[in-house]
Amino acid sequence: MAVPLPAAASGHGGGGEGGPQFVALPELRVPIVQGDRADGRLLVTLALKVDDAADAAALNGAMPAVRERAMMAASEFARLHASPFLPVDAERLVKAIDDALRDQVPGAHMLLVTKVSAVAA
Repeated sequence: MAVPLPAAASGHGGGGEGGPQFVALPELRVPIVQGDRADGRLLVTLALKVDDAADAAALNGAMPAVRERAMMAASEFARLHASPFLPVDAERLVKAIDDALRDQVPGAHMLLVTKVSAVAA
């Protein structure tokens, strides 16, 4: 289950029921496959910025489909661009997942990667 987090206070006012919120997704863990073996795992923690509590509730209702698309994008990224021995290209990862989620989450305006790492098996 994703938990909506109020956005930090800014010049536009604080978060809350009527303001922007960040919805944290459960951690994604996908294998890093090199050739015919799994060399490691890509670990990604994400949050989506939505306009208000109604969008956060809608996102929570669609979470299984959102998580599935995020997992598919992260798996493809790990297959093509990840190594447990190199830094993760977070910008490329964000673009891949954002492209996969763009149509799935119409109320979301920003995808944030809050944690990313590649670890050896």
